[in-house]
Amino acid sequence: NTISIKKTRPARSVIVLYTKFDFYSVFQPTHAGAQSTAFSVVTLLGLAWLLGRIDLSRLLVTNDNNKDLVLLFMNGQNWNYYGTYELSQMILEKR
Repeated sequence: NTISIKKTRPARSVIVLYTKFDFYSVFQPTHAGAQSTAFSVVTLLGLAWLLGRIDLSRLLVTNDNNKDLVLLFMNGQNWNYYGTYELSQMILEKR
């Protein structure tokens, strides 16, 4: 999941990429549920590995506007302890 704001970005903005880190399945002995989480976690870890090996100054700085990149792994998603909706609202309201 990514957050995208269609309005013009401010001079200093944040790009947030996040995924859930936990899993839950009612039928855990037969369906562990790890596959649903593993793909997104491995994707973000691979992205972090790739971004660590390239020069980000050309990608994240355009027209003297700096961009910050946040890779976020959220735990407790299946129980709605730290919901992505609440996080999205905090980011959009700049809290």
